[in-house]
Amino acid sequence: MHPSHKCPAPNHIFRLDGNIHDTPPVREDVSWLSPTNVPWATRPAPRAQGRSHNSGDRRLLKIAGDDHGAGDDHGAGVELDRARDTDPRPPAFTDEVLALRFAEIHTADLRYVAAWGRLLSYNGVCWRFDETLLAFDLARKICREAAAKCNDAKVAAALASAKTVAAVVTLAKADRRLAATVDQWDADPWLLNTPAGVVDLRTGQCRPHSPDDYLTKVTGAAPDAACPIPVWFRFLDRVTAGDPELIAFLRRVAGYSLTGVTNEHALFFLYGTGANGKNHILERHHRGGGRLSPGRPD
Repeated sequence: MHPSHKCPAPNHIFRLDGNIHDTPPVREDVSWLSPTNVPWATRPAPRAQGRSHNSGDRRLLKIAGDDHGAGDDHGAGVELDRARDTDPRPPAFTDEVLALRFAEIHTADLRYVAAWGRLLSYNGVCWRFDETLLAFDLARKICREAAAKCNDAKVAAALASAKTVAAVVTLAKADRRLAATVDQWDADPWLLNTPAGVVDLRTGQCRPHSPDDYLTKVTGAAPDAACPIPVWFRFLDRVTAGDPELIAFLRRVAGYSLTGVTNEHALFFLYGTGANGKNHILERHHRGGGRLSPGRPD
């Protein structure tokens, strides 16, 4: 404390740590305790001779109407606190603004699922789990662009730092435009995603891909009604001995396996002697299903 500043009289000071050493005088009119009349001093309590003080939350309370020259120090302390809390970066270059820009740019192609702790990216056909820190790479690009527009060398260096990049990614994960839940993925069991488009298995109609379908799987082949498949038809005729009902049943089994519906509670087995097409049928379904097929046991 500056020598010119005098401590308040002892009967006007008490500590806020619960240990009252000198209490304010008792007054009938308690309006003097109104928060608007009791300003807080920002400097620590002075050490008194023969008393030990901890460095905790001890402050001086100056009773209204008793001016001991502490007002100037109070204002200076507030200004110092404000200066320390001020972000040196201009508003256009804060972490929050950069994260909002990140979310705006990648609204259509990035999603973060907090329950999984995973990021998914959209490639124009389906959503894929990211395993290459894609979000950080995209955030680096935004931070580099911001740093290039900044005329302050110190601020530009801070914008391009790993700390800023990580902050942008962290804030963007919580943005409602990028946040996703577990239940919204592959939610419609009747949609079949193919390289040519999304097929509604209820109608057989094919439409363009959309990120709003939230499909994470895609078949290995695209439907093409104009493409002839005489070899496949001859194969089915041979392994079924020309039985049209068995061929129709195999077609239904293949179609049912492409849906996400399980209400039939059906599990299919192919059995018979060797060299009668069992493995060949399963292999064709596996390749045609692509990422829809979990594979088959040996």
